[in-house]
Amino acid sequence: MYKLTFQKRVWVVKQFLKRVGVSKLALAQGVHRSAIYQIIDRYKQYGWDGLKD
Repeated sequence: MYKLTFQKRVWVVKQFLKRVGVSKLALAQGVHRSAIYQIIDRYKQYGWDGLKD
């Protein structure tokens, strides 16, 4: 589904909830901002289970 592991996707969401910017998260994980938005959208729609492969 994503280039990132489940644990990294969870980390991304937790950082986002702490108000870390999407650009910083994308840079830290080496992915495009759109991938971060997809992860966040999946979390908002399905919760933590939505981040699983």
